[in-house]
Amino acid sequence: MKRFVLRVILPYGTLLLVLVVAFFHLQVIESVTDATRALNKRLGNPAMMKLAGRRYWFAGVIRHIGRR
Repeated sequence: MKRFVLRVILPYGTLLLVLVVAFFHLQVIESVTDATRALNKRLGNPAMMKLAGRRYWFAGVIRHIGRR
């Protein structure tokens, strides 16, 4: 078990941590943030709308019909 941790979990865990830190560091740059927003608008939001409200899915849809 100790050998598994040293050979697999430690290197890949460190790599994952470095990638996450680098990703969030790049989010500070405005152009990267704008590109992320555009990508989410084109791909993420439509995908979530198709999945929202389904059984065993974590998201729902709230529709606003305006003032009364």
